[in-house]
Formats: sequence, structure tokens, C-alpha cells
Amino acid sequence: MGRGGSRRRSGRVWLCVAAAALALAGVLALTLRLTVGRRRSEADFQATFTGRCEQFSGGSRRHDCPKIWSAFEQAYVGRQPCNVSMEAYDALIAAAPAEAQCNSMIFWSKTMDMVHALTEKRDCYMSVEETLLGFVLNGLRWCGKRSSSETFTTGCPEWFECVNNPVRSFWSRVSADFAEQACGDVTVMLNGSIATPFSPERSKVRTCISDTNVTCEYCLLRSQITVHDADSTL
Repeated sequence: MGRGGSRRRSGRVWLCVAAAALALAGVLALTLRLTVGRRRSEADFQATFTGRCEQFSGGSRRHDCPKIWSAFEQAYVGRQPCNVSMEAYDALIAAAPAEAQCNSMIFWSKTMDMVHALTEKRDCYMSVEETLLGFVLNGLRWCGKRSSSETFTTGCPEWFECVNNPVRSFWSRVSADFAEQACGDVTVMLNGSIATPFSPERSKVRTCISDTNVTCEYCLLRSQITVHDADSTL
């Protein structure tokens, strides 16, 4: 009995050891998978950034995309995601300032779809999303973490979660630079009706935008858009 009991105890010990080893292996595999996934996400983000930069820089326009990426990273990498101010992007703006197009710059608020429909189909106006930095980062999300050298694309603060989050601060800073570069007459597209924001006229305006036989000014009038000069209060 003594020898049999000892064998049973030994068997249970080995079972416990094997179970612990399997659990540890599972934890290590999960950690490795998460690490690899995060690094792949970071690599994909950088590839998107660089690819868009190179696409924008085609033809006669040439930009140092690796230098711009480096300046971009400096703004948020290693920082808490709610502690990235507008000024953190100063080096990025210096590396890729907005290129002014006098009399064609358009500003918008809560009318993104309409503005982009206008600027994509007509070359009369240029929004901040048509600048190098606006084009590269439009629709992307990113942040850093304290004491980390990585770029994260998940677990980042939402737009209204904190004022100084990386995405919100970037768009505030690049919009300010876009406004500083404005010259001549500028255009502003605003929400003309809170209750039904442009809904009654939306289809008419889209048709107007697609018709190259009419002027941009006529399309703006059809959508009840107010045109201001550079000295107006926006």
C-alpha cells in the first residue's frame, strides 16, 4: 500500500507539473501573439503613412517621407495618450508645411462629406485634407504610451475623451497651419440647418458638383454656403 500510494502521489505531481507547463506555454503563446500582432499593426500604420506620403509626392512634388515620419513620431511616441499638445506637432509642421493655393482654400465644420465631394470632383477648392499631412493621416488613428517606443493603433483615446489626445491635437495644429497659409479669398462651408443639415438640398448639390458646365460658385449658392474673405470671423 505504501509503495502504491507513493506512485499515485508521484503521478498526481507529474500531472500538476504538466498542467502548469501547458498553462505557462499558453500564456507565453498568447503574449507572443499579442506582441507580434501589435508590431504588425505598427508596421502597417507606418507603411500606410509612407505609402500615402510617396503617393502625394508624385510628379514634380518631392518630400522627404522618412524625415516627415520621424518628425511625426516625435510628437506622441513615449507620451501618455492624453498628454499630447498641439505644439508637439510643431516639428512635423516645419517638416511639411501646408502649401497655400490663394483664393481656393476651403474650411468646413460638420459638412465633411459635402466638402470632400466638392474637392474630389472639382479643382476649384482645396481643404486641409488635400494638404500633404491631411492626405497622409486622414481617417487614421494612433497614439503612444509612456516609456514605450511603439506606435499603437488600438486602445487610443476617442476624439472627445480628452482634449490633448494625439489625433485631435494633430488636426487642430494642421488646421491652424492651413489657416495661417490662407491668402486671397477663402471659403467656409457650414451646417446651414441644425434640424435638417443640408438634407433637402444634398442631392441637388451633388448633381451640381458633378456637372462641369456650371461654376463652383453656383454650386455653393445651391447649398446655401457662405463665402467669407480672409479677414472674416470664421
